[in-house]
Amino acid sequence: DEDLDAVFNDAIYPITGISESEQIMYGLFVIDGKPKNDRSLKQRLTLFYKKHNPAKLVHVDYFVASWSGNDEALFHTLTKKYGPEPTAAEAEALERGNKGKEKKNLLVMSITAAKNAGKRLGFVSDQKELPSPQHSWALPWWVFPGDVFLRMVKQGVEPVFTFKRKLFKKGEKASAELVDQVKMDFVNGDQVVPNFDEAKELITILLAMRNGAKAPKDAAHMLDLGLKEVTPIDWLSQKTPQEIAEACEACLSSLGSNAKQLNDQFWAICQKQITFGMSLFSIYDEKSQGRVLGGVDPKGFHLVSETGDQVLTTFVYRNIKEFGATQSYFWMKVIEPKAGKEETVYLPTIQAWDIYALVYDYTHNAQLLNL
Repeated sequence: DEDLDAVFNDAIYPITGISESEQIMYGLFVIDGKPKNDRSLKQRLTLFYKKHNPAKLVHVDYFVASWSGNDEALFHTLTKKYGPEPTAAEAEALERGNKGKEKKNLLVMSITAAKNAGKRLGFVSDQKELPSPQHSWALPWWVFPGDVFLRMVKQGVEPVFTFKRKLFKKGEKASAELVDQVKMDFVNGDQVVPNFDEAKELITILLAMRNGAKAPKDAAHMLDLGLKEVTPIDWLSQKTPQEIAEACEACLSSLGSNAKQLNDQFWAICQKQITFGMSLFSIYDEKSQGRVLGGVDPKGFHLVSETGDQVLTTFVYRNIKEFGATQSYFWMKVIEPKAGKEETVYLPTIQAWDIYALVYDYTHNAQLLNL
């Protein structure tokens, strides 16, 4: 029953020792935990095809026989092609046979309203809903965490909250705190590493840290050290743990010999990533009728490919003359420096106010810290 600002002042800042001048740099992040899924592969496939492509239901038994034991790899492929698995509410409705209509709780209503508003403005096609968040995001200071928790629980997911840095300085150097945060972000998927050769290096470094800053002996040792626990779900959905462990063996000879060297290696690899230091949001792209990422960092607002391997457009803060948000989109009035022309950019998203709050932090509050 308290807003986030009160929660910080009453409960978090007193126990963290963060100075008053640096408090603005931190935020409470949340991510939709995966729905609890105790269904069999056949049940999951049946619900999935009922939602996306009923004509495929006749092939369910064949897919089960072919993919048994590789469930997540199969669903990684399917969700890329069709879209996400049914939510808990959708699954319940599909099992009841009412064509997958969801209960109209608060979160679903907001998505529907966003879609309809976007359609009226010509942003969103009839077939597509605005994409759901895929990365943890910083909550605005005025929200009530309890309300966020209840809305997400009603969707059948498990809200996971994390208190961490949300603002970064340009060219900020590695510190023990930041290295630990980047490690956590990599494992959770918030630090996107689209190249597997780099991802396997990071996995190997994390396993070495678990082994007392010593290189693991071999693939079997890496599995024993908990390889699955330090591998992002995106890679676990594409490769088996055994395949990842065998690939990581090639990295053993290049590992640092102590904790500092290992941390430096980890930081250097992450720092090369396009999305390093960005808070990522899900944006609907009308051209591709799919998801792109909106990245906010000290340099500006970026549109990034869904895979995180390409910056599509960058809007530097000095060229953003005005910005705002509605329930359905984040908008910016942007000056094109060479032409001197002003245009308004509309970005359909259900995270509009979350983006607004972070852009405001960088364009207003960050000045207090000379970021």
